[in-house]
This record gives sequence, C-alpha cells and structure tokens, in this order.
Amino acid sequence: MRKLLFLVILAASLWGGYWFIGASAKNIALTEWFKTQTARGWTAQYDTLNVRGFPNRFDTTITDYLLENPFARWGLQGEALKIAALSYKPNHVIISFQGEQTLSTPQLVARLNARTLRASVVVEPSVDLSLERVRLEAANMEIQGGTGWEAAFDFAYLAFEKVTDSPLDYRFGLSLSAFNPGIRWQGTPPDLPRLIQSIAIDSTTTYDAPWDRLSFETRPPRARHISLQSFALQWGELGLTAQGEVDVLADGTLDGEISLRIENVRLAITALRAAGVLEPNLAGGTIAALTQLAARGNTLTLPLRFNNRRTRLGPINLGPAPQINRR
Repeated sequence: MRKLLFLVILAASLWGGYWFIGASAKNIALTEWFKTQTARGWTAQYDTLNVRGFPNRFDTTITDYLLENPFARWGLQGEALKIAALSYKPNHVIISFQGEQTLSTPQLVARLNARTLRASVVVEPSVDLSLERVRLEAANMEIQGGTGWEAAFDFAYLAFEKVTDSPLDYRFGLSLSAFNPGIRWQGTPPDLPRLIQSIAIDSTTTYDAPWDRLSFETRPPRARHISLQSFALQWGELGLTAQGEVDVLADGTLDGEISLRIENVRLAITALRAAGVLEPNLAGGTIAALTQLAARGNTLTLPLRFNNRRTRLGPINLGPAPQINRR
C-alpha cells in the first residue's frame, strides 16, 4: 500500500512539474512571439497574458490585443481571446474570441459581435507548424462595416483542411443560415425576404505555397486554381446553384467558367438591377431575351465566364472580372 501511495504521489508530482514547466514555456513562447513580430514590423500588442488550466489543459487568455500584419495587410483587434490546448496534445488548439473583434483587410474594416465565435485548429507537430485543418463556428453574428454597411446571420460553419497527399491543395467548406446581407436596394426592392435561408459552398483551391507558420507571419499563400465542386443559395423563391473551374492569374484576376443554374430568373434579374450589379448602360433587350428564354419554366442554366478580365453571365456583361490575392 505504501509503495502504491508513493507511486501515486510520484506520478502526480511529475505530472504537476510537467504542467508547470509547460505552462511557463508556453507563456514565455507567446510573449517572445509578440516581441519577435514587433521587431519584424508587425503591430503586436496586448494588455495581459495568462496561462491556466492545471492539470490537463493549457488555457491561455490574452486581453485587449492588437495584431496587424503589414506584409499580408490584415489586422485583428479584440477584447479577449482564449487559446485552449490539452497538455498532452499541444498541436490542437481551440480559440475562443470573446467580446467585440475588429477585422481589417485592404478591402474592408468590420466590427464583429457574436454570441459564439470559436475555431478549432490542428497543425503538424513540427517546426513549420503546417496547417492540417481549421473548423470555425459562429452563432448570432452581427457585422458592421466601416462605411455603414451591416450584415448578420444566425449560424455559420467553416472548414478549411489540407488535402491528403497534395501539399498545396486545400478544401474549403462553408454553411451559412439565416443570412441578412444588408443590401441597400436602389429603387423598388425585389420580392425577396429579408433573410437568405441558406448558403453552402464546397471547393478545393491550389496555392503557390503551403499554409504554415511562415505564411501566417509573412504573406499568405496565393491561390492559383479554384475548383468549385458546389455552390447553393436559397433566398425565398430565388435559388442559385453553381459548379466549375477557374484559374487565378498572376495579378489575382479570375479566368475560367462557372455553370450557374438560376431558379426564378425574372426575380434574379430584378434583384440584380435593384442591387446595382448590372451596368447602367446594359441594353434592355438583353434582359428581355433572358426573360424570354426562361419564360416556359423560369429556370435557366447559364455560363458565368471570367475572360479577358471581364465577367459575363451568358450575354450579360457584368463588368470587370473579380480579383483575389490583391496586395
């Protein structure tokens, strides 16, 4: 009995020592990481950084933080974030964002408020910390843009993971429900409900480099090819589905073709007009022709083409082709 008690006390002491050493190392590593990024030119600040969670977890809480990456031109600022990891599995972390967060990119600045916003991140246990997968959940999210734009949704689930045996291919999935896009209609609004019932995306993207610690600290990998396995949107009586392949040119311009199926074409045309998507000088005859094509069943399948730096939906010129990877 004494031997058993001794072994239990010894094991507990060793585990306690391991946890305290690990917690101290984690605290030091994160503190040094903030200092290193600041030296590299980042803005990397926080108010407090604490590690708790004995005996089985490393729970790190960082308050009033600000991260701005000048190389990738993104920033994130928030009231607090909590990074939780099991002490015996440190390469898998759960990140919970608490309070208001502000996300900034070259395209937008948005304030995010959600009842729940958390991510599960798994990396390879190596020096590069290559990303294996990310799962993100958000519930009751409200988004406020810097220009007064507002949007909201009830629930979103996002998945991003490395494709097995293909180091530069990553699969992306998104499921969004009860989404209020905050569109400011021009003129008479279309006969659509306030909320988009659902949006779902499944795609695979080939990048020019893997997603790892280096890409996070410097510039993110650039997309080179996007395979859209499926896209589905249901908004009242308006339904959209799509699939196709596009290349991404050196300057980030899309080039390729997506097959788009539209249910309730007349409603879609009204919505495009009211949202200001169609060019003002678009000939009315083109819209009339599309409406006639769908007159029998009001359902139409059209190619969405990105070619010669222009976007065309069938015969309709929608303007310049979109750009990603913009710097």
